[in-house]
Amino acid sequence: MSEKNTTARAFDIFKSGQKVTAWGLNCAIGFNDGRKAISTLRAQDIPIMDSRLPDRRKVYWLPIEWERIMEEKKRINPTLF
Repeated sequence: MSEKNTTARAFDIFKSGQKVTAWGLNCAIGFNDGRKAISTLRAQDIPIMDSRLPDRRKVYWLPIEWERIMEEKKRINPTLF
């Protein structure tokens, strides 16, 4: 599976409102480095949030207002998109 496809599938998971760990993302999309997909999405200016759990894992998600954040970023700097 190409990196583009795995990143798109990861984005679909985040758009569904799920909060996932990198391992959970790996399991869901059949990829072996969910952190790479998260990094790629962040490089595309997608506002992936994270929080460290007590067991030191991180959970990742898109904020509820992610679409508004993206529209504001486009308005401020349309050359990014």
